[in-house]
Amino acid sequence: MEEAEALGTKVGILIGGNFKCMGSTQHLKSKFGKGYEISIKNNTPNLAQLQHLALGKNLKAIVEKCNINQILSEIQQSQFIEQINEGKFASSIYFQLNSKKSNQVELAALVECIFNFYTQQRIEQFLAQNFKGFQILEGLNNYIKVRVECEQNLGYLFGIMNRYQNELNICSYTISQTTLEQIFHDIANQEINKKVENNNLNSINIERISNNEIQISSISKQINIQEQNIQYPLLNNQFQPIQINHVQIHQFKQQKK
Repeated sequence: MEEAEALGTKVGILIGGNFKCMGSTQHLKSKFGKGYEISIKNNTPNLAQLQHLALGKNLKAIVEKCNINQILSEIQQSQFIEQINEGKFASSIYFQLNSKKSNQVELAALVECIFNFYTQQRIEQFLAQNFKGFQILEGLNNYIKVRVECEQNLGYLFGIMNRYQNELNICSYTISQTTLEQIFHDIANQEINKKVENNNLNSINIERISNNEIQISSISKQINIQEQNIQYPLLNNQFQPIQINHVQIHQFKQQKK
């Protein structure tokens, strides 16, 4: 997608062999793009900030899996244990503690991760207050990339980011329109969701048809059972079957004397 965006004058997007859209890169971004993408990198903490957060403990102290709860409790950060897990903010700390080669980290690395976590929380609060909505696309340590829903122009975005840059401890940031690759993924996901919805509707219809067939079959069996249980009186041991409207009725006649 980067080559197509850099070299192509017109770009077409195909999903499942069908054209979904075609036009210049700017046209596709303006029509199918959702807001803007902001890449933010915050400042790394200095030594004084780390010591303040560690409550004066030795930053070179070794943290292992067996004593991490105790250390977090000593620096009054017990709730951060929830982030030290796979898929969470401190997943890098989690993998280091569970590594076969080196199952330990220094307290300085743990405290720096806690500092970056609180910084990112402030950035998320700022985004929630100033934009209609936002989505975190990726993030690692002191870096985060988000997509914001904003009807304003780029000038407004740069102005508000510059105003709160120091307050949010932001080192650098970039603002751009949605990339063609992200637009492609969005369109592809829409097609996948449509197929899933159609499959669900088809499954529901098939289930309803099956239930109706079961009900009809059950009614037919009940009718057959009722017909078998009908007892007809015999008159002089003679009867004559006749058929009316495809239903067989046994009519008994009495012979004339």
